[in-house]
Amino acid sequence: FLEYPHDGNFCCDGLVYPDRRPHTGFAEYKNVIRPLSAQLTESNRIRISNHLDFLSTDEFAAADYVLTRDGEIISSGKLDLPEIQPRESAEIDLSCALPEDGLCLLTITTRQKESHPLTTKGHILGIDQLTLRQARVRPQVPAARGTAQVQETPTHLRITGENFNYVFSKESGLFDSMVFDQNSLLTKPMHFNIWRAPTDNDRNIRLAWEEAGFDKIKPRVYEVGVLQENDKVQIISTLSLGAVYRQRAVKLKNTITIDGGGKVSIAFHGEIDPRMPFLPRFGLRLFLPKEMDETEYFGFGPNESYIDKRNASVLGLYHTTAARNHEDYIKPQENGSHVGCEYVKVQKKQGVGLLAYGDDPLSFSISAYTQEELTRRMHNHELIPSEDTILCLDYAQSGIGSNSCGPVLLEKYRFKPEIFEGSITLAPFA
Repeated sequence: FLEYPHDGNFCCDGLVYPDRRPHTGFAEYKNVIRPLSAQLTESNRIRISNHLDFLSTDEFAAADYVLTRDGEIISSGKLDLPEIQPRESAEIDLSCALPEDGLCLLTITTRQKESHPLTTKGHILGIDQLTLRQARVRPQVPAARGTAQVQETPTHLRITGENFNYVFSKESGLFDSMVFDQNSLLTKPMHFNIWRAPTDNDRNIRLAWEEAGFDKIKPRVYEVGVLQENDKVQIISTLSLGAVYRQRAVKLKNTITIDGGGKVSIAFHGEIDPRMPFLPRFGLRLFLPKEMDETEYFGFGPNESYIDKRNASVLGLYHTTAARNHEDYIKPQENGSHVGCEYVKVQKKQGVGLLAYGDDPLSFSISAYTQEELTRRMHNHELIPSEDTILCLDYAQSGIGSNSCGPVLLEKYRFKPEIFEGSITLAPFA
């Protein structure tokens, strides 16, 4: 607020917000230093480790479990903790029966055994999630019906079917509009997205990102071809993403397939210029109607989660909205992502929706604010909501790190492969 001297938003640099709401970083830190942790052994037993220096488990801890299959609760109950001395471990057998198929997750919650001056009996001390059986969670995709047809003009392709009408732009390489069941799914043209509103920890790398023009990316389409194959339309394009005054950051070859039911599968082959800094993210950004924000997802939640920040989140089935998903940082910045998503489904309370998923798990965020708005504002009270619901579907996003005043982001959390391949599928439904 223009005082002097002042250290910017470092005056808010704590584990709680100024109004004492716990920060998501607080939850992350709490679970990193949890007093008990659980691991699955090679013989499928559960190893419980006591990290305290003086107390045995019988003096402070109780535990319970929840077993889920593809997000559905199969069983739950109390977990009998053995007496484990400080800095020691013990193994217990899994007492619940395992379903025959599906993604089976065991979530163990450690709780406070007795009340203390600041916390009550049952207060959560930590959470562990063990994968008992690995499997993909596949959403129910609406069945295709009818045949997709295509009409071509010098600048656009119009793809139509029994229940949909899409307009593909040869100038952007993606869709200008998508109408399904007489409802517009897009309020603005869809586009590829590599920018994010810089976080506090991006304060140094953002200089390189802005120098490379990542915040001013435009597509340049070199070639578009279209094929009619049975009941499907296939669009093959080559394009690049870059600022108008810089060399291209990403080169793409895309194959987009639209079936007779209106399902759109976008398969991409990307090459990143090695002279560029690592990318903030790569994915799609969609502007949806404002009322289209009822969201279901299977991924890491309910807290925001990133590739290097998900200790306080567990894999499961969650519901949210654009308003609830927003993490209200005092200094606006990237927020509200959920990593490891098998699918995300966004719809109106009454009406159409859009299902999104990939060959590999995606990350996504849904927000009432654009990344441009989050980038330009200095204080959260200055934010102006968009007239749209903004859905970001990320093939990948770089980690959060700690480079506001700590080391640079570790290489393994940076998105900068020389070549990458993946897909994002969009399936509208009524």
